[in-house]
Amino acid sequence: MGRGGRSGGGGRSFSSGGSRGFSSHSSSRSRGGFSGGYSRSSGGGFHGGYHSSHYNWTPGYYGGFRPRNNFYFRSPWISFDPLSFLLRTMRNIIVGIVFFVIIGSMAVSKSSGSDITKSTIERTKLDPQYVNEMSEYYSDNLNWIGSGSTLKMGLKEFYRETGVQPYLYICDNIDGKRNGNYTEYELEAYGNKLYDSLFDDEGHVLVVFCEYAHSQYTTFCTVGTAAKTVLDEEAREILLDYIDHYYYSDFEDEEFFSIAFEDAGERIMTVQKNNTWIAVVAVVFLIGLIFLLKWLEKRHDRKVEEMKAAKDILNTPLNEFSDDSVEDLAGKYENK
Repeated sequence: MGRGGRSGGGGRSFSSGGSRGFSSHSSSRSRGGFSGGYSRSSGGGFHGGYHSSHYNWTPGYYGGFRPRNNFYFRSPWISFDPLSFLLRTMRNIIVGIVFFVIIGSMAVSKSSGSDITKSTIERTKLDPQYVNEMSEYYSDNLNWIGSGSTLKMGLKEFYRETGVQPYLYICDNIDGKRNGNYTEYELEAYGNKLYDSLFDDEGHVLVVFCEYAHSQYTTFCTVGTAAKTVLDEEAREILLDYIDHYYYSDFEDEEFFSIAFEDAGERIMTVQKNNTWIAVVAVVFLIGLIFLLKWLEKRHDRKVEEMKAAKDILNTPLNEFSDDSVEDLAGKYENK
């Protein structure tokens, strides 16, 4: 017997506190598979000018020659503009960087457990004087646990991290009820009664996992008054979140509980900083840089086209400007 197929995460129920800490989650979903170039013509030769494969010169207005602003490597097959190529290359590289930043941020968020409550409080490990350490760490009423040593590894790690000794109680009913319609009062009362029967101190956390139907469960924890200084409401949510998270995994029953407790202990005692804003600022800045480079590239291309058009005009013989008005003007001067 054990968990069935998985297809989603556990639904959250309620959280409350009394003299002892108490929180609960529940789920009613089945368990299935899931876990997340520019081409420009050279323009030909021109009158009174000089043309090489690397430089273009146009007639100067005061005699001699002046260098043109655009710098091309020209051949019959290719027209290469280094500045345009540089701007385009830089823009493509930045687009790639933006893509990897976004994908990387998503991967980090997924790997860090985005469905797990973040730990925002700095906590101090519970003093050992409040715990009467027990050799037993769990009760399995459903015969789920195949390797007790595997399960204990994670529970002992939780104990080492927090100073609170955990105890896992696996069952299929709450005071004989198997319908899942448990009230907050019933769960809290059951948890307190079970806690008193198991421990003689207030330094334990009792986690009850009740699967009352196939892949339908309720899980809650009762925390001793001393342990409550470490396992506050946020910490209890983290622990229950991890149980929900790993319940829908491919791990064996003892493995998923073990890993859930181990990860919860580490997260509870570590403050998670939200660095998402850094990635957002970086992406916004890079996108702005992409638009700037695109604008510079278009601006440069317009200048190159204007210079090309001016060159074509300079290279056009005057006799090609056969306009009637020009002929009339020429006749007027001949008659004088």
